[in-house]
Amino acid sequence: MIYSGTIKSKNGDDIPLFANGKPMHSKYNPQNEAEVFASSIKSAGQAFIVIAGIGGAFHIESTMQKFPDAFILAIEADRESLEFCRQFPAVKKALSSENFLACTAEEAAENVSKRYIPSLYGDCIFICQRAWENENASILPSVKQKIMEELKRISQDYSVQAHFGGQWQRNIIENLSAFRKNPGIKLNTKLRAAVIAAGPSLDKSMEKLLRQRDSYCIISTDTALGSLARKNIKPDAIVSIDAQRVSATHFFALPLLEGEKPVCVFDIASNRNAVEYAKSLGCPIFFIRSAHPLASLALDGTSVPLTESGSGTVTIAACDFARQQGFCEIELFGADFCYSEGKPYAKGTYLEPNFLSGCTRTLTGEQMNSALMFRTELEKTDGSTHFSGKLKNTFTTQVMEGYARTTLEWAKKWGYSESGGMLKCPAKGENSMQGAKEFNFKAFFDDYLKNLQKTLEGSKEKLNRYTVSLLPLIANIRKKQNDSAKHSFFDFLKLAYSQLTRYTILYE
Repeated sequence: MIYSGTIKSKNGDDIPLFANGKPMHSKYNPQNEAEVFASSIKSAGQAFIVIAGIGGAFHIESTMQKFPDAFILAIEADRESLEFCRQFPAVKKALSSENFLACTAEEAAENVSKRYIPSLYGDCIFICQRAWENENASILPSVKQKIMEELKRISQDYSVQAHFGGQWQRNIIENLSAFRKNPGIKLNTKLRAAVIAAGPSLDKSMEKLLRQRDSYCIISTDTALGSLARKNIKPDAIVSIDAQRVSATHFFALPLLEGEKPVCVFDIASNRNAVEYAKSLGCPIFFIRSAHPLASLALDGTSVPLTESGSGTVTIAACDFARQQGFCEIELFGADFCYSEGKPYAKGTYLEPNFLSGCTRTLTGEQMNSALMFRTELEKTDGSTHFSGKLKNTFTTQVMEGYARTTLEWAKKWGYSESGGMLKCPAKGENSMQGAKEFNFKAFFDDYLKNLQKTLEGSKEKLNRYTVSLLPLIANIRKKQNDSAKHSFFDFLKLAYSQLTRYTILYE
């Protein structure tokens, strides 16, 4: 408890006293002091404002008046101090608002994680009430650090949304327009699942696949398909989650595969060209979905399973597909999550023909590989990777380390133990891929547009499951608008809605 009681200001307001007897607010006119506090906040209006220090909340009341569309997260030192603050009229008034939340310092970072939505609020602003800051100097550094770490994570997620939000939205709508129900598939779970990634070590471990092909049910990532095809190894399934057009080039190796075509497993946000190309060659198409809010809104209860991909890693998506098929043993090939022996990928990936065709005497394939690897800072490792054994001359990046860590976290979550690239789960899982509900695109899309229109007309709250489904698209629109700070969430919602109406041609 950081407070000891209250004292009357000159104009008759109750103000809190700290344990050392100092007042938190001006003893003469706390309202004037609060207006100065609010005026120091530089924002376009619809921001997420974190205020350290609640006290009598005069400063919070002024901030809410100046920024009526902002969300304010107010922090108090501890639970007892927070309960003490609830007696003040300005605190009671703030607590009645849906745009205000009070929490303890310990809960601050968690609430930033839950409440801060960049697409909705834009900026996140952290500011301290001066007197409260002076009295809580011992806890503030830790609070700030945890909030900054959370904001960094949110920023990374948001940057991905800002980059891919438009592609995801278009791909999902286009794929949904042609989707009714997933085909029934059954892979041989009596075999060990071999999940194939495209790391450099695949060049050597490929020999094991060739020798023991009949012992494995091979589930390839799309990037590794070319490497398998050049060795005449036909996978049983291929997993792709990439939204970009380049993903279609991975599947150009499909004609090299003889016999029955493998199942092509696509995220519903995958590039439509890749899906159509695989379909044109006779491959069965099986859709999965990530946690994208539009995919969740459209496909809950259908035969499209929610499949984990960590931080957007196709290797994890392939492992999770194997898990949901019922494999209790998964062996990883080429899952290096590092660069080794001067190579970014195994031979036969889509990069190889692109690099070789562009080679000159002054620009060799090795130079192109180096340019790809050194686009971000590299760190030399001891060659001991998580899933590929001992490798020579290895380098890694923070992103690749994150992929490896996320893969291990996925394995632990689902009860798989890891040893030497082998993931084992003691209990055989059940095939959870089949669903009965058939998807009707026209019915869904009509209802979708109707509910968004109700929000635009003001008959629904602005943040609901329909508008949440547009948040990645809005992030992308914000990125393209140089003066995005001048526009409200409602403005971006209207722009997103106008883009959606273009897709009505898909079923007319």
